Amino acid sequence: MAFKVPVVEKSCCGCSLETGTKIIGFFHVFLIGGLFLTVFIFHIVDEYKRYHRGGVIYNDTFNAAFFRDEFLQMTIFGNLAFSACLLYGTFKRDSVFFEPWLVLKTTVIVQGIFNVGIYIVVRAIGHKTLDIFLQLFNVVLESYMFIVVHSLYKEVKTNAHT
Repeated sequence: MAFKVPVVEKSCCGCSLETGTKIIGFFHVFLIGGLFLTVFIFHIVDEYKRYHRGGVIYNDTFNAAFFRDEFLQMTIFGNLAFSACLLYGTFKRDSVFFEPWLVLKTTVIVQGIFNVGIYIVVRAIGHKTLDIFLQLFNVVLESYMFIVVHSLYKEVKTNAHT
C-alpha cells in the first residue's frame, strides 16, 4: 500500500501554488539565512571575547561542543542550500530542484512526529513540558508547506512530461 500525499490547488492565501511556493522558499531563505548569519556572528564575537580574556587555547583537542556547533552550522547551511534549490526550481519550473527540499522536509516532519511521541511519553511519566505544543505546531506548519510544494512539484512534473 503506497502512501499518497494530498494535493491542493491553491495556497492558503488564495494565491497560486507557484506563488505560494515562492513565498515558502523566500521565507525559508531569509529565515534560515538570518539564522545562519546570526550563529556565524555569535561564534565570531564569542571567540573574540574568549581570546581577549585568555580563555582560548588553540591546541585543545576535539570536543563535543565544537562538533555540536559545526553540526548546527552545517544543518542550517544545508537548509539554506535546499531552500535556494526550491526557489531556483520554482522560477525555472524544473521539478528536479524541488526534490532535495522535499526530502529534507520529509525528514523534518518524521523527526517532528518522533519528537511528539517522546514528549507524550515524557508527559505520561509526569513531567510537564510545553515543547509538545511547539513541536505539534511545527509539524503541522511543515506538513502544510510540504503539501503546497509537493502539489506544485507534481504539477510541474506532469507538465514537463506532456
